[in-house]
Amino acid sequence: MSFPRFFLAIFMLSAFLPAAVAQQNAGEQEATRYINVDEVVLVAGATGRTGSHVVKQLKDFGYKNILGMTRNKEKAVTEHGSGIDWIEADVRDPESLQKAFKGVDRIISAIGSGREPGNGTEAVEYLGLKSMVDAAMDNDVKVLVITSSAGVTDEDNELNKFADN
Repeated sequence: MSFPRFFLAIFMLSAFLPAAVAQQNAGEQEATRYINVDEVVLVAGATGRTGSHVVKQLKDFGYKNILGMTRNKEKAVTEHGSGIDWIEADVRDPESLQKAFKGVDRIISAIGSGREPGNGTEAVEYLGLKSMVDAAMDNDVKVLVITSSAGVTDEDNELNKFADN
């Protein structure tokens, strides 16, 4: 089976992870000299488990302009508070992403598919992510970080089937 180039890139990145962990352990002070806390950082999926941790870490690093992207702003404020600016957008709606990404410097995506109709892997983690990349490029976003962890231990997960586990 022939893998696309991005699988090779992911595999090659894993070789550099021990150095990244060692750098992280060198201390937060060293890491923070490379960040600009005035940049606008949008966290897609900010209400989820991973996304809420990302928001906390950004706050701990001193970022001042954090946008939490959510499909339901009212619910996000109720469940997670108003400690960041919430912006309503949906990866399944490319137009909403174009609006949400205006003026954003960096995006960290912690989105994930769900079991409800229309929120499956293809709609969210493939087409939704593609829409995010397109909107990020259209809006001159400097960096788009993509996280993924859902289903990594589930052999029946669609993504694991795709990649032959």
